[in-house]
Amino acid sequence: PIDPIWGQVSGIVGLPEFRLGGSGSILAKLAMGANQWLIEGINADINDFTITGPATNIYEKKLRVEGGALVDWAGNQFSSKQFTVVGTTVSARANDVVVPLANGGTAAGQLAYRVDLSRGIHWVLPPEWLGQNRVAGELAGTMNLSSDANGVVLQNGGQIANWEFVVPQTNGQPGTQPRMQPASSGQPALAWREANLAYSQQLSLNRAEDTLAIHECTLQGSALKLAASGGVSQLSTAGNVSIQGQRKSRFQWTGPLWGGGNPNGPELNISPAWEAAGDVSWQQASLYGIPAGETTLSAQLRQGIIQLTANSPELSGGQLSLNSQLLLNAKPMQWQIPQGRVIDN
Repeated sequence: PIDPIWGQVSGIVGLPEFRLGGSGSILAKLAMGANQWLIEGINADINDFTITGPATNIYEKKLRVEGGALVDWAGNQFSSKQFTVVGTTVSARANDVVVPLANGGTAAGQLAYRVDLSRGIHWVLPPEWLGQNRVAGELAGTMNLSSDANGVVLQNGGQIANWEFVVPQTNGQPGTQPRMQPASSGQPALAWREANLAYSQQLSLNRAEDTLAIHECTLQGSALKLAASGGVSQLSTAGNVSIQGQRKSRFQWTGPLWGGGNPNGPELNISPAWEAAGDVSWQQASLYGIPAGETTLSAQLRQGIIQLTANSPELSGGQLSLNSQLLLNAKPMQWQIPQGRVIDN
C-alpha cells in the first residue's frame, strides 16, 4: 500500500496537505547516499491510485509508471531524465524534468500529455459544481517549462478532439421530483461541439519585478476564434480582487407574471411582453493585479433578448467596450457577440 509510505515522506517533500493512496507492485534500483537518492529502473503497476488535497481529487483504476529519478536533498530538488505515466484518464511522458522541493526553486522540463476530459474534469471540479452538465473530449498537447535570467517561461499548446460541452434541459418543477426522460426526448438547453479545438499559451513570470506577461493565449475552433495577450503587475503583493466606490443601482421589471406558453411544459419560454433593466458600477477596481477605472455593467431585457453592455474607459491603460446579447428563447439558448474590438490598448 502507498498510504504508509506517503505518510513518511509527505512532510519531507513539503506536501503534507496531500494524501496518496493505492496498492500494487513497484520494482526499482535504489542507491541512497548522504544527500542524494538515485532511483533507476522504476517499473510500477498501481491499482486504485488516488491523490486528494486542495482542489484535487484524482483517481485512476490502473496506473503504470516507468523511468528514473534523482532526489537531491541538499539542493532541495527532484529531477528525472525520462518518466512515463500511463493511465485510463491521463498519460504523460516527461523529459529533463526538474521540480524544486522547497519554496523559491524553479521547475523546468518538457511534458507530452493526453487527458480524457470526461473523466479528468471530475478531478478538479466537485460534483456539486458540475451538476448534470457534461464535458467530453480528448486533450493532447505538449508543455515546455524553462528558465531565463528574468524568471520562468511556459509554452503550452495542443488540441482537444471531439470537444463537447452540454447543459441539459431542466424539466422538474419546484417541489416535485424530476421525471426521467429518454436521451432523445428533447434537445439540451446548451450544446457546444467541436471536432477539433486548438489552444496555445505562452507566459513568462518575472519574479524580480513580480509580473506575469501573457505573450499569447489562443483558442480556435469552427465556431469561434479567441486571441489575447497582456500582463499582470504586482502578482503576489496586490489583492486578488478589490472594488472601491459605491453607487445606487436601479432594477426594474415589467410585464405579465406568466408568459404565453404552458407554464407546466418542459421548456422555459420568456414572454415577449417582459421587460427588465438593471446596472451595476464602481469607481475603481483591481482584478488580479489589473487596474480598472470607473466601470459600468448594464443589462436590458426586451422581446426575449437580454442586451449586455460593459464599459470601462480605463483598463490597465486601455479601454473595455463590450456589447453582446443573449437570445433566451432560441433553441438552444444563444449568446451573440458582434465582430469587432473588445479591448483597446
